[in-house]
Amino acid sequence: MRLWFHKTEKGEAKETLKNRRDVLRENVAQMKQFRKTLLPHGLGIRTVEEDGNCLFRAVADQLYGSQDYHEHVRNKVCDYMQANGDFFCQFLTTERPFVQYVQDMRKDGTWAGNIELQAVSLAFHVNIRIHQLEEPWYDLCNFDDAEWIHLAFHDYRHYSSVRRLRHLFSNLPAKHREVPHEVRSVAGRELADRNKITYQQAMAVLNSTDYDWSRSLDYLGLICKHNVEVPRKKAHFNRAEKKELRRLEQFWSRNVVDNREWATHWVEQHRLSI
Repeated sequence: MRLWFHKTEKGEAKETLKNRRDVLRENVAQMKQFRKTLLPHGLGIRTVEEDGNCLFRAVADQLYGSQDYHEHVRNKVCDYMQANGDFFCQFLTTERPFVQYVQDMRKDGTWAGNIELQAVSLAFHVNIRIHQLEEPWYDLCNFDDAEWIHLAFHDYRHYSSVRRLRHLFSNLPAKHREVPHEVRSVAGRELADRNKITYQQAMAVLNSTDYDWSRSLDYLGLICKHNVEVPRKKAHFNRAEKKELRRLEQFWSRNVVDNREWATHWVEQHRLSI
């Protein structure tokens, strides 16, 4: 009897380990796909620790350049929620008193959600864009003239920081330039017409360079043989520009933007018009 129990327990342990490996493998594959979908926008994911503080860590990375300021972000958010309890208490989905909810949220490792996202936006006077895999991004826009921070939500409960690729490993606050839809559309069409490329290819380059027109022309001049512009010589690029160019060359070589079906899906997902 003891031997049978031991074998059963061992088998269950193996099954549990296998399930964990399968979940980990799936998460890695999803993250790889997530990074691919952000690449045409010139964005990358900067992961943070998964310790229950991920939302505050991601926000701290966006605002201060380091996730180590997560405790400060949590305290400021909780202070704001406590000072505006009449507004936030209406969003509670638990039976806990609001005062108790805020006290619990102050504790290190307490997972935060939609209520805290709203509080982050209001407390720090920022708009928030949430990127999700295979979903259109979600904008939490409370202000007309505020800066934007970008977060990624993945694995059903984890937040990460989303940065421009050229600033992915910077220790400075994240920089995001929000370009109006009309400007994006006009710039994309003009760049496509001038360089005999598709609109999707033009948008991929513009997003990668953060809508720097001259740098976009330089990159296209080196990537496209039929390009009519005279580019700067590659030797004159700085290190960041060379890395950016390599990413675009790899992107081009995989023919991702030449795939019409994928391109149409990408445009629809991100509300751009062809």
